[in-house]
Amino acid sequence: MDLGLTPVLMPALEWINGIVQNYGITVIIFTIFIKLLTLPLDLKQRKTSRRMSAIQPKIAKLQQKYANDKDKLGQKMVELYRQEGVSPFSGCLPLLISLPILMIMLGVLRNYGDQMMLNMYHYIEEGNFEAFSTLMNQSKFLWIQNVWQPDSLFGASNTILPSAETFARLLGTTEPEQIQAISDVLLSGTGQMGELLASYETQMNGLFILPIIAGGTQFIQAKFLMPQMPSTDSSSKGSSAMMLYFMPIMSIWICSSSTSAFSLYWVFSNLFSMTQMLITNKIYDGKFIVRQTKGG
Repeated sequence: MDLGLTPVLMPALEWINGIVQNYGITVIIFTIFIKLLTLPLDLKQRKTSRRMSAIQPKIAKLQQKYANDKDKLGQKMVELYRQEGVSPFSGCLPLLISLPILMIMLGVLRNYGDQMMLNMYHYIEEGNFEAFSTLMNQSKFLWIQNVWQPDSLFGASNTILPSAETFARLLGTTEPEQIQAISDVLLSGTGQMGELLASYETQMNGLFILPIIAGGTQFIQAKFLMPQMPSTDSSSKGSSAMMLYFMPIMSIWICSSSTSAFSLYWVFSNLFSMTQMLITNKIYDGKFIVRQTKGG
């Protein structure tokens, strides 16, 4: 799912890579750009969450006063939310904003990665060692040999280049004869191309580090959010529990089977959000203390 944004975003990614000459760094810069675009919405949500936390004593009093009258309690709660200008569903907003963007970026980087893989295959087929080695060098990032393959330790997903079957899918064929022909191309390299392709057969693409970091940062980010969630609101409790336990597990699973480029997006998106939360919390806490001092 990329909502047709791949043709729009790919030139931007290529433009960045033309400057930095590394697709891993390109994805990190692009991630920061995306986070800056969504920053105003996120800041608005943080402010609303803070206001929700501030009215918790009033909510607790209403719950105690109307404990035996659920209809009256609901009415008074709605009135309170209206008076304070907040929404009881504000805790769900981070999930509603981040998940669609996450799915769009998954689709965009998957499509972009498919194009990079096709380029790699065509360079091998043409025997264009210079273009192939340049693309592979730009696709390295720290311990990862090819950011368009998963950072994984398991099975066929940990190869530097995809299988002949994967290349065949990208080329739009499932015929056994075509798959065999593609396999022959991958084995037919000579000279420098042959040596490089042979070296890939004995190397792992990754070490499963990014999926673990993605899960860990997702968990920490959810823990940061929890104190800002209204503890007495059932819908916020549900979304908070989902982000705390389900999202880290899902992030590990998705990142272990997606391109390392997408894993980089996920990790640095989380790191940006965590840094932003620390800064905004300091700012909002300071403003709250000033208001309390003036009020006293």
